[in-house]
Parts: sequence; structure tokens; C-alpha cells
Amino acid sequence: MWVKALTPRAVARDKKVAAMPEDVEYVVDAKGRKKQVLMSYKAYRQLLEDYADLRVKAERQHEVPEDFDKVLEELRDAGRI
Repeated sequence: MWVKALTPRAVARDKKVAAMPEDVEYVVDAKGRKKQVLMSYKAYRQLLEDYADLRVKAERQHEVPEDFDKVLEELRDAGRI
């Protein structure tokens, strides 16, 4: 049985909850346990974008950084800039 939807402002009172966009709501049961999330399409797309960024970061965490000046020189030599 669904009871109500909580807005992020109401959930923010719980210190364990991270900041969420304003257009996200939680559906809770009679005991106040979060059961579903309602969000705008914009918030959903941002969530997917953040997830994709984190995946790329995880995949590249073992790459050795390149010197910026060396990369610029290589791009100039290749005629790309």
C-alpha cells in the first residue's frame, strides 16, 4: 500500500541521504520506507550521464597521464590544431 511521495526537501532532513535534484520524489510505504522514485525525464537523463561518466572514469583509472604540452605538439604535428 503506497502512502505518499516525499520531496527531496523532506528527505534532506535525514542526514544519511545525499542531495538530490528538486524534481525527485520518493514513494514510501505505510512505515515510511522508500519503495519507488519519481523523477523528471531531465533528472533521469542527468543520472544516466553521471553514471556513464563514472564508468569511463573507472575504466581509465589505470591509464598513465600524458603531458599536456606533448599532446599539443602531437596534435600540431598531425595538423589537427
